[in-house]
Formats: sequence, C-alpha cells, structure tokens
Amino acid sequence: MTKFIGAFLVVFACTTWGYMHNFKERNTISAIRELSMLFSEIARSISFRLEPLTQVIHRLASEKRSAAALFLHQLDDGLSIGDMPFDALWQKAASFFAKETHLPDQAAEILQSVGMHLGKMDYEAEVNRLTEAAKELKTLEEEMKKNNLKTEKTVKSLGVLLGLFIVIILL
Repeated sequence: MTKFIGAFLVVFACTTWGYMHNFKERNTISAIRELSMLFSEIARSISFRLEPLTQVIHRLASEKRSAAALFLHQLDDGLSIGDMPFDALWQKAASFFAKETHLPDQAAEILQSVGMHLGKMDYEAEVNRLTEAAKELKTLEEEMKKNNLKTEKTVKSLGVLLGLFIVIILL
C-alpha cells in the first residue's frame, strides 16, 4: 500500500511540475503583454494629455492592478524618495520586474533601453520610442505564444511521463 501511495505522489509531483512550468510561461507572456500596453498608455498620456512623465507614472501606479503595476510601484516609490536620477530608478525597477516576472532577456533589454532615454528627449521622440518598444514587445509576445502553443502539451506530457518513469524504476 505504501508503494502505491509513494508512486502516486511521485507521478503527482512530476505532473504538477509540468503544469507549473506551463503556468510560469503563461505569466511571462502576460507580463510582456501588460508592459506593451503600459508603454502605449504612457505614450498616449504624454502626447494627448501633455502630462510630465513623473505624473504619468504616479497616476498609472495608483490606477493599475496588474503585473505592470509592480514595475510602476517600484518606479513611483523611487521617484517619491528622489535620491536617484530617473534612468537609474528605471533600471532598478526594470531589473526587479524582470526578475519577479521571469522576463526573457530580449524583453528585459527592451525595458532597460526605454528607460535610458526617457526624460532626456523631447516629447515626440519619447512617444516614438515608447510606441516602438510597445511594438517590439507585442512581436515578442506573439512569438512566445506560438512557441508556448507548440510546447505546452509536450511539457505537460513530459511531467506525467517523468513521474511514471521514476515510479517504474523505483518499483
């Protein structure tokens, strides 16, 4: 009886691993989508509302309730303290966000590069850079979705098969 319970637990753990891996991938894709929408929203606020960047970030940080809010809160908290320049605050918030949401290197580089230029250009150049970054992130999101669709069933099945393989070896 103990062997069957152990076998069940091993299969269950490996199956859960497969599903958790897929869940993590979906969350990463979702974070990239939210970043893309965030960049588009910042660009719209700068161009149509003519709001300063710091006010846009503060307003969006108080409104957003998504993964992007994590990034905005980090940035807004740093701005309220005011002990670092904007680009350093952006880099710090971007690093934290990339680590927490498991962003791929390409998305993290896009996020980092946007912050290096914001606040140093005229508003048209800032809007263009934000719009370009949103498009790049959207393209990356679509690529990751395609890849996830291809590998989703494989990863889940691999978890089950790994569990069965371990059980067969142990029995």
